[in-house]
This record gives sequence, structure tokens and C-alpha cells, in this order.
Amino acid sequence: MTKKELRKSYLSHRREMPQMELDALTERLMGNLWENVSFEGIKCVHLFLPIAHHNEVDMYLLVDALRLRFPEIKLVVPKSEFQTNEMVTCLLERETELEVSQWGIPEPKNPVVVDNHEIDLVFTPLLAFDEQGYRVGYGKGFYDRFFAKCRQDVKKIGVSLHGPIPKISDVNEFDARLDGCVTPDEFYEFD
Repeated sequence: MTKKELRKSYLSHRREMPQMELDALTERLMGNLWENVSFEGIKCVHLFLPIAHHNEVDMYLLVDALRLRFPEIKLVVPKSEFQTNEMVTCLLERETELEVSQWGIPEPKNPVVVDNHEIDLVFTPLLAFDEQGYRVGYGKGFYDRFFAKCRQDVKKIGVSLHGPIPKISDVNEFDARLDGCVTPDEFYEFD
């Protein structure tokens, strides 16, 4: 299937998902994440904050758990620049005030910008992914451009409510591969 077909199908399915099902899948996914993702040696974690109307995984659960278990890890989130389809990396502290953008994205109100080269691990949103580690997002290429500005050794972990499809048919040279993907039932690693 093409990215466009996958995007339409998976976004529609996720938007129709009952809250109870989303909560149950998110809880299992978080358990699986803690079993399979090592935070040893990690100093800075980039993660996304959920777009509520897209029924994204509640990453605030991960924020709270990381602050409790690894208070020394710096947490950062993206702020989207839709004029350029690029993201700015911003510090997320307990006192960071958030506002929801016109696209429904929770973002820092008064962003403190952090250099992308500080990031060790990125939890990446997606709608679908394939067995080769390629992902389908919302179609603007924000994360592919972002990854091109990170260190080469940054670890990219997808966060998905579903397992992989065999192959995305229209992957191109600008598409960044994930290193792994966590789902409610499994953790997938890609070479």
C-alpha cells in the first residue's frame, strides 16, 4: 500500500477507536516500552505530546514515568513550524507552560530551544510502519527533516498502536528508517 492509502486507513481507524480501547492499548504499549527500551547512558529524550483529536498514544504517561525514574534525563518536545515544515526542539520541564496550536499539537508557550545534537533518543509518532522500519506519518515530512539534523547515532523508536505491515510501496530516499518500534504487543528492531 502507498503512504496516502495507509494514512487514510489508519487515521480513520484511530479516530474511530473508543477511548477505553485506546487507554488499554496505551497501557500495554507503555509496559512493553519499559521492558524493551534501555535508558542507560541516555541524557536527552525527545518525545511528542499527543494530538487528542487523532487519538495518539498518551505520551504524558512516559513523561511522568521518566521524571520519576530518571530525573537526570533532559526531556524535549517539538514545536512545529508549518511555514517550513520543520520542527524546533524545545525543553520540557515541570514548569513549562503548554498551549495547543491551531493544529491541535500541545507545544511550549515560551519555548527554550535545545540543539538537536544533544538528543540521544527520539520517540516518534506514526500512523503505520513496515517490516523494514519505514513509517507513515501525517504526510508533511517533519520527522524526516528533523532526523537529518540530528546526530547520526540518535536512536529512533516509533510508537504504534498496531503491528507492522509487510512493506510501504512508495518509500523514497528522504524517508528515515526507525531503529525500533514499540507496540502494545511487541518491540520490533530494525538493522
